[in-house]
Amino acid sequence: MTAFDTARLLLLIEGPCGELWRAPNGRAVTAQFLSGSSRSFLKQLLVDQGLNEALSTANLAGLPNVRPGIPSQIAARWINPTNGIVVVDGVNFGVDVRASNAAAEVTFAHKTGLTYNYASDAGIVTSLPRQPFRRYIIVFLSNLGYRYVDETFANRTKGPYADPVSPISYTQRIPALAKAIDDALREGR
Repeated sequence: MTAFDTARLLLLIEGPCGELWRAPNGRAVTAQFLSGSSRSFLKQLLVDQGLNEALSTANLAGLPNVRPGIPSQIAARWINPTNGIVVVDGVNFGVDVRASNAAAEVTFAHKTGLTYNYASDAGIVTSLPRQPFRRYIIVFLSNLGYRYVDETFANRTKGPYADPVSPISYTQRIPALAKAIDDALREGR
């Protein structure tokens, strides 16, 4: 699946009006390819993503060596209400995110992927109320898996989540790129 294929799938889930593209047989493809309930269900799954550490680094806001990415809101289900720390599938991200979550500018309905050799994140960015307008799809597919994490972590002997240094799994060049793209779109450049 290519980045373009991923973007088109996300466009179907987002569900804009009109013809989106033409299929190889010449037939028009519209958002009606998926039912409204299917689109809502799939988008809710993406909004509920717990791993915000690639194009968005919301789970790691304020930690040393973490670059800000897309300023997205974390789904409340992942935030411990007593200490504000995100815990996903036993991984404790170790930072109180309540202040940064309150300052979030967008929702990011997305899906990440990470292996030793590959990293990805793709999703739909939508402005939160009273925030600068953004509505776009972003897709990042790369061969920058966790073995290519930043120099700070070059001496790791285990995978990122098993490492006591920090649960930083992606090179911080990824969120830096996402922030630059988001800043440009927010400013209308």
